[in-house]
Amino acid sequence: MTSGMFFPVHVWRPFLQVVIMGLSSLNLISLPTGLIDRNAQIALAENTQQLGRSRRQAAGVIHNGHCSVTATIAPGSGGKIALSFEMEVPSVTAPSFARLRDTLSPILAPKPSEQSVATRAGIPPAPPAPAASRMAAYAATLFADLFFDGHVDLEVDHPFDAMNGQNVPRTQAVYAVRGTNLGVLRLSGTIEVSADFDGAETQVYVPVTAIAYDDGVTIPFAGYAETALIDAKAQRLSVAMPQMFWELLPDDG
Repeated sequence: MTSGMFFPVHVWRPFLQVVIMGLSSLNLISLPTGLIDRNAQIALAENTQQLGRSRRQAAGVIHNGHCSVTATIAPGSGGKIALSFEMEVPSVTAPSFARLRDTLSPILAPKPSEQSVATRAGIPPAPPAPAASRMAAYAATLFADLFFDGHVDLEVDHPFDAMNGQNVPRTQAVYAVRGTNLGVLRLSGTIEVSADFDGAETQVYVPVTAIAYDDGVTIPFAGYAETALIDAKAQRLSVAMPQMFWELLPDDG
């Protein structure tokens, strides 16, 4: 993950209702530099150096946690505080996430069904909310179903091995995730909240689930999140992220 300059990027400053929680520990995830190019180089080496699939291509670690970026603090309207931030993060894109779900539907049937995974990840039937807004929760729920009997602790890393026991649907699902297309997304904006802050800046945390395979390929589900966490004075706020704050950056390659 890389972060950019921190400045107001939208004239419209929404004031959003927040949920207050304790300052529990977070699993902060730092994605590899140049992740998309790195994945492509590993895939190219695999195509030229070996035939078939190895255990290193089907095993790895599921990283459940958050990416973070610094937000500046400034006076807002009506005595509120304005938080301005900008972050860029590699992520599965919305179209490739939709294709992944289509691919997984026949693989996961009849149990667990893809719709069951989506429902427990908080993805409602269309059209109430974009399914991609819950992609991090979806990836965590999917791998929990595949490897951990439906239960997985959030904010914790979990090893997985799709070739252990030769479970064909499990292996197919893991390779479907591995082949998902990525892009670089920007989350930027200014949010006004009623809260007490220390200093001139604070942290914004965006949920991410990253599937890191043993051969180095990493697939991050980090884009389009509906909510983010913000550290205030002695408390942590959960705030809504307007979808207009998310932007898929052009592919320079």
